[in-house]
Amino acid sequence: MFIARVFLSLCVGLVLVAPCAGLTQTTEATPVVVIPKPDLSSMSFLVGTWSCSKQSSGRPAPYTATATYAVNPDGRWIEQTTVWNPVPWYPNKWTSNDKITYDADTKHWVDVEYDDIGGYGVSTSRGWAGNTIVWHDPTFTPSSKVASVTDTTMTKVSDSKVTLTWSITGSNNGKTVSENTTCTKS
Repeated sequence: MFIARVFLSLCVGLVLVAPCAGLTQTTEATPVVVIPKPDLSSMSFLVGTWSCSKQSSGRPAPYTATATYAVNPDGRWIEQTTVWNPVPWYPNKWTSNDKITYDADTKHWVDVEYDDIGGYGVSTSRGWAGNTIVWHDPTFTPSSKVASVTDTTMTKVSDSKVTLTWSITGSNNGKTVSENTTCTKS
């Protein structure tokens, strides 16, 4: 009788457990592709603190800012934090942030930018041609305020001085405003 109960218990146990056997979790065997660290060396001269002055043809005085560049801990991005000083027509400090990396698959530099006053952008570049790199914003869409923007050209004057130029055309008046920035490393 004892053997019959044990056998009956095993049979009942199998009836209860067997439907759950298909619910056991299996581990995915496909390894995750790890993207190799990018070669950031052509931009490494940027690492440090810079004093910048941006003159807009539409403003009576330049904007000034302090930009700090650092390679992030995993070595995949150069992170830029720029603190813009108040000016009479915008009497508040604001901060913009950029994350710059190189995509070896597409052979493009990528700059993802955002700030604390609602601005954002994504720019790409094929890289340096001599001492110049040209950044293009593939996400730009004309709006009721901005009809067009040019690419941004950055010129490396030296390891401690860069200039940037670009322009913007307004939608409502068709006026083109040029922006010229000079940054020197502290």
